[in-house]
Amino acid sequence: MNYSDEMEYKALQPIRERPPFTGFIPRLGAFAFDGLLLYLLAMLLDRSLRPVLLQLNPLLPWLGHILALAYFWLGEGPVGGGRTPGKLFLNLHVVTRTGAAPGWGAAGKRALLKQAPAFMFLAWPVYSAGFGGDIFTLITAFSALQIFGLALTIALAFSIAVHPFKRGWHDHWAATWVTGRPTPPAFQAAHEAPIDEITAGRLRLHPKLTAGLFVIAALVMLLQAYRQLTSPAHREFYTRINELRETEPLPGHRVASMAFPDAGQHERFLEQVRRSRAAAPQTAGEPSTETLRLAGPIYDGRGLVVQALVVRGPHLPAQADELLAGADHLRALLWAQWRQALADWPADSPPPPPAERFSLVLVEPFQILAYNQTLSRGLIEGPAKPGTGPLEYRPLSVDPIPDPPPAPLIEDPIEQPAAH
Repeated sequence: MNYSDEMEYKALQPIRERPPFTGFIPRLGAFAFDGLLLYLLAMLLDRSLRPVLLQLNPLLPWLGHILALAYFWLGEGPVGGGRTPGKLFLNLHVVTRTGAAPGWGAAGKRALLKQAPAFMFLAWPVYSAGFGGDIFTLITAFSALQIFGLALTIALAFSIAVHPFKRGWHDHWAATWVTGRPTPPAFQAAHEAPIDEITAGRLRLHPKLTAGLFVIAALVMLLQAYRQLTSPAHREFYTRINELRETEPLPGHRVASMAFPDAGQHERFLEQVRRSRAAAPQTAGEPSTETLRLAGPIYDGRGLVVQALVVRGPHLPAQADELLAGADHLRALLWAQWRQALADWPADSPPPPPAERFSLVLVEPFQILAYNQTLSRGLIEGPAKPGTGPLEYRPLSVDPIPDPPPAPLIEDPIEQPAAH
């Protein structure tokens, strides 16, 4: 076959028309592309406006969700013509029954339901320690919201995948469809064609099936969280943190987590660093090595460790003198808790390592959407026992130091998990 015959053969082949409705995988790809752009925007905001944005803490995570809501509302509404950059990249767009771009109301409904899981996720639960009040109640509420957000995410994705016309809950609420761009002729033909009995049955079953999945997923995860949060180890852990928070010893900071000496803590810390590197390869290398150098001795299992979040604004080294006075009071409280824990230590259990050092890590939380650049900005250290030596402050400027590694959930008054 020569060149002219090959071209004639190709010209005679039928043109493969795009399907009338876009499936789950292309839509997921467009959403991932949009998520990457939002992540880069959050990174830019961190580099350029971090001191200003820190003034919004502990409400900063909501800013990211509001930005994402506006992003999808504008892109999938009249401004973007039904196309976010992710959909534009994959030649997709959101349309109404007539093939036109959604109006402000329809686009707002889509964006609101699409971002609902993100608003429920809010931020990692320990971020809630920036709020006042009982920390156990705060952690429980944030954890429950995260569970409902995750269950809703699963249900939204499943609702698209199993629908005959690939419509999720947000598509139904807004009376929209996602299709190729330009809109293929098959889109209108699919609406005009009669619905067969099998498809009609799937459409009737769709709301029950997806709602049932949401309820089951939420209940399973809530049950697991309930068993963990109501364990004596958790109760004891958060009771101790509340005792440290009651006097508000640190100006502009709130205690978020604490840890007693624990023989297995250092191994869990190293494992946590390895997992962090695997999950975010961009943090590997010299910054993580610096974290190991600074945080390794803190989490060696032989110290009283406290993490405190900056409530609002950036960490200010100029507050060092005030922080040292508050840290001394905090050390006395924590030492008393430690002595009581030793008194209650089970006689048939191996004794814990001695408490040799007190470490207070001052954390500056910064999170917008999936972008988390929470940094450890200051460290106050000294002997664990009050009155045996002064406390010293030094500023830090490294990548995030992980939370104290979680201890096993056992019925033990000393072992406790870190707040996550």
